[in-house]
Amino acid sequence: MNKAKFIYRFRKRVGMTQEMLAEKLNVSTTSVQNWENGLTGIKQEKLKKLAEIFNVPLSELIAAQTAEVVSSEKNNWPDFLFEHNPELSDVIDELHLNLTQQDLFGNLYIYGARILKEDEVDTEIGNPDYIDLTQEEIEHKVMSEDLKLIPFEFVNRVKSIQFLNHADALLKVVRYIKTDFLLKVLKMNPENEFNVKKLSKELICEFIDGGFRDYVSFRNPNLQFGILMRKAKKVLAFLEAENEIKLTDGIDNTVIRHDLPEDIIKLLTSDSGFDWSERLERGFSRHVDIALNGIRPLTDYDRNTGILSMNEKGRLLLQWFRE
Repeated sequence: MNKAKFIYRFRKRVGMTQEMLAEKLNVSTTSVQNWENGLTGIKQEKLKKLAEIFNVPLSELIAAQTAEVVSSEKNNWPDFLFEHNPELSDVIDELHLNLTQQDLFGNLYIYGARILKEDEVDTEIGNPDYIDLTQEEIEHKVMSEDLKLIPFEFVNRVKSIQFLNHADALLKVVRYIKTDFLLKVLKMNPENEFNVKKLSKELICEFIDGGFRDYVSFRNPNLQFGILMRKAKKVLAFLEAENEIKLTDGIDNTVIRHDLPEDIIKLLTSDSGFDWSERLERGFSRHVDIALNGIRPLTDYDRNTGILSMNEKGRLLLQWFRE
């Protein structure tokens, strides 16, 4: 049975715990847990009550349930990479939009909304006038001002309260995803509902490598992926063929061996944001931590021997790339 994550998403949207929802439905907390974990199904009369509690049309709730069932086997997201980071996993689960929310995003983009401009939001977060506000409160403040840009015809069509609900749901996505990346994906598939976990593997790699908003991961280390997918794909394939690389002379040596072939150095530094030739000209040494940047969770590096090899998570990712 499929997990009813749509209940989890709508519950989180209105700020309810499982206990609070269970009380409103007059059921046990275990029942809510069983629905969300896919252990039991949910009856039609409960769906109607849920629609009232979540303040959404029943049709929207049913559509979310149906979409979840249809797409349950199309999840491309590499959950195994981040299974030990529940905070990041919860955020990823929230990164989806329905068509109305995507239309709202398009309107905000056309009218130059500030919430879609990462540098402006970052400036507001650092504004000393808002020192007593949380990051989320500042983002809501910016979003509220931006919503005034939306034409009345759009609000009237969606209905005002639903409009505000859609705006809250959209904010949960644009808070984390860079505008350029989201716009690119939506323009590629304008008729499909956006869900980061259902993207192609190529787009998932692009998202992990550069589609996440910088200020979010900067302020919360738990929301850092720690993996560079383009680099990992090349390095893992090489490690599979060669079994290992003697990266340094060992015994806690932090400088990459000078006799290491240049093609291996390029492999280890590709897609890392570092230019080796420029760094060497400026007197920097070939530090091993730079070579391990973006592949550390996927490899084992023995500082005593200087040997780099692929670990089990790396093997799983290599398989994911090839499936």
